[in-house]
Amino acid sequence: MPERQAPLAPQPAARSGAVAAAVGISLPERIVPNHEIAARIGVPDAWIERRTGILNRRAAAPDERLDSHAARAGLRALSSAGVDPLDVDLVI
Repeated sequence: MPERQAPLAPQPAARSGAVAAAVGISLPERIVPNHEIAARIGVPDAWIERRTGILNRRAAAPDERLDSHAARAGLRALSSAGVDPLDVDLVI
């Protein structure tokens, strides 16, 4: 009778493709509550919340730009992942 061999342990898959190592965020400081918007368009606060589910949102200051927030979020993600920027091939 042939001797039975133990099954082979699964081998880890080789990594290829993209890997999300971390996420970073950057938000404007100013919070705009519904009442500010509601007053401008002549509806109650609850009207906006009922239709959108939104209670407030962030609004950038006149001197803030998207690229500044993107760069800050990227640096935070790199720091969180412990990744050197030179080791990054692609940012989505």
